[in-house]
Amino acid sequence: MNPEQRNCRACGAMTGLLLSGFFAACGGDDPVSPAPPPPPPTTTTLSGAITQSMELHPDLTYHIQGTTIVEAGATLTIPAGTLLLGDVNFTGSALIVRQGGRLVARGTAQEPIAFTSSNPEGSRRRGDWGRGRPQRPFELQLPLG
Repeated sequence: MNPEQRNCRACGAMTGLLLSGFFAACGGDDPVSPAPPPPPPTTTTLSGAITQSMELHPDLTYHIQGTTIVEAGATLTIPAGTLLLGDVNFTGSALIVRQGGRLVARGTAQEPIAFTSSNPEGSRRRGDWGRGRPQRPFELQLPLG
């Protein structure tokens, strides 16, 4: 074998080694990171009959859609800082507590519970939604002091 052929073979061998190292580094051996989980929801809906006790979460905004009724034997607990929006796109949106139902509102002066219209600030009007209505007698627990 002449010197030119040896140089060519050496170059070919070096090129092969370099390429095999490149492809090995780019192979599918590395584990693929899973996609990050979706962000938690920031809004949810309250509608229909509430027949079992439930506690709302202050990090969620609640859209009251249509007539929402806390039935006898059920308790709706609303923690401090919770925002509830009467949805103006649903006729008659209201929160009703039936006789024997309970509404436990845990708002504070620093973190009040807000019931308001789903219209943007500045566009809200009295009567945008049906508001909250107790059916007498009902139990409402408010913090003292």
